[in-house]
Amino acid sequence: MKGKYPLLCISVVFIIGITMITSPEYEEEKGMIGLVFDINKTEKGFTFSFEDTKGCHMRCFSYNEPINNEIYIIKGNFSSDGNMFFIDEMKLSEQA
Repeated sequence: MKGKYPLLCISVVFIIGITMITSPEYEEEKGMIGLVFDINKTEKGFTFSFEDTKGCHMRCFSYNEPINNEIYIIKGNFSSDGNMFFIDEMKLSEQA
């Protein structure tokens, strides 16, 4: 019996570690990668469409102008209603 408990503890730690690595929070810390297109200039910045690698589309706002049809890694937060993603950090994927 004494040999089974350490094995059980190691298994639980391993499962928790894998869960943390694959959780959405972990991915958000790294940023989302995707294609920028349909850029519009606004009074305070730029709005554009973003399609991530999973095929999800969202509308984004940034103070900096992105390059159309380029791959970016973005970080930020959604608006309270979830309709707009406000960019905190945006890098061309080659620069990441």
